[in-house]
Amino acid sequence: MPDHLPVFRDPWAKLEAWRSHQVFTKRAMLSNFFPGFGVALFAFTAYVAADELYFKPQKALMAHEHHGEEHH
Repeated sequence: MPDHLPVFRDPWAKLEAWRSHQVFTKRAMLSNFFPGFGVALFAFTAYVAADELYFKPQKALMAHEHHGEEHH
């Protein structure tokens, strides 16, 4: 009886190895699906906050002046 069992190698193993690479995991695929989305979301939030904080008093003043005028 032989001391070792024969090793059966998959001839397609090298061709299928890419499927198990870390780049193709579900988490990596989802994070790369929308590149830059986190940065864009932060920039948009900062823009809206700045617009509300800095320009809201000017908008309110302009609206108040506009309502005080008579229309012809």
